[in-house]
Amino acid sequence: MKIKAVFLDFDDTLGNREYYANQQYRELVHSCGGMLDLVEEEAVVQDCVLWDQHGTQPKEYIRAMLEQKYGIRLPMDNLTAWWQEREWQKAVLYPGVEDTLHQLIASGYRLGIISNGSGIAQRRKLEKTGIIDCFDDVIISGDYGMRKPDPKLFLLAASRMNVQPEESVMAGDIYSMDVIGAYRAGMHVIWVSRHGYQGAPIPALRSVTELPEALEKLEAGLY
Repeated sequence: MKIKAVFLDFDDTLGNREYYANQQYRELVHSCGGMLDLVEEEAVVQDCVLWDQHGTQPKEYIRAMLEQKYGIRLPMDNLTAWWQEREWQKAVLYPGVEDTLHQLIASGYRLGIISNGSGIAQRRKLEKTGIIDCFDDVIISGDYGMRKPDPKLFLLAASRMNVQPEESVMAGDIYSMDVIGAYRAGMHVIWVSRHGYQGAPIPALRSVTELPEALEKLEAGLY
């Protein structure tokens, strides 16, 4: 079996969102006027990260929780817009990501991004981290009115890349979005989980840097 296209999520797969979300929430708490000492402030930041759920929760939910638990009223009218204007500036890659992408390209794979979020903000992350030119296509949910795990988003990506779903692999970190959506679209799936999960019903990697070896095994029928 020959895999022609490899699709990847960005946040928490290629980009170290844990780092830049922490930085962004710290800036958010600071925007409230330095009402807390550093220890108390860090508690608020860490709560924000928990409520955020890897970016899957609406930002207005974070606003509501801050007011409910801490009595903090945010100064900006639109937290989502505030976030999208700033988060991309803090984006960084996990170690080894750029080298791995070039290795995949050298092996003959065509690469694509399938990501939820704002088209402008997500593309800015790809540009800021210097990897946008590695990808033949970039599919962002905000541009198409549908979000992962909707299989139609994955089918659209395969169609735009002129490959069949079964000739494609999707690698991402959120099982209930990246894995399930691609699986339902008929793609091969690889779970990029920083914790690693033994016994998972699909290949589970701790890092994208393990992807070239995983693809070799997949094409050899070892998964």
